[in-house]
Amino acid sequence: MLVSGIDSDLPGPVLGQVRENVFDSASGRFLLIPQGTRLIGAYQAAPASGQSRVQIAWQRLVFPDASSMDLPRMPGADSAGYSGFTDEVDHHYLRTFGTATLLSLISAGQMVGQMGAFGGGYGFAGPMGYGYAAPSQWALMGEMGGSAASSQMGAVGQQALQQGMNSSPTIDIRPGYQFNVMVTQDLVLPGAYRGD
Repeated sequence: MLVSGIDSDLPGPVLGQVRENVFDSASGRFLLIPQGTRLIGAYQAAPASGQSRVQIAWQRLVFPDASSMDLPRMPGADSAGYSGFTDEVDHHYLRTFGTATLLSLISAGQMVGQMGAFGGGYGFAGPMGYGYAAPSQWALMGEMGGSAASSQMGAVGQQALQQGMNSSPTIDIRPGYQFNVMVTQDLVLPGAYRGD
């Protein structure tokens, strides 16, 4: 079972503990790995979008008498035998939909900022209501500046928010999680564990 927890946002070491005595596979009479032996391993971070499992590789056994043995990066599996661990998964839906809302607001702000430049708001003038009233130079400069600023701010905001929408899920594995070590290679131990 896990002694330390796992948070998939960052890679790091993980510590486990053997919860049952392990006997030899030939006769079942010789104690090879006693209960309480520590397992030292590592997990990878940042699972791809849509994933809900963390990959574990166990690298070392530390026996209760302080002796140790290297493991050739043996994978961890859940109690059903599926590779990797899964427990609590946060897909960041609130952040994703909040980001989508902000993107739509930024897009709307861009449209409003550009309406002044292209919608004009300039009517017809003249004694009979004909003719075009040219805008002043200051009004044109203000509209062009507002349009450029809204376009630039909108582009930067959309780029930053879209990067946030592509974030990976966070997978938390709580201490006490029960798992198996998949023995993928032969392990040769010097003999039965005596603990002296």
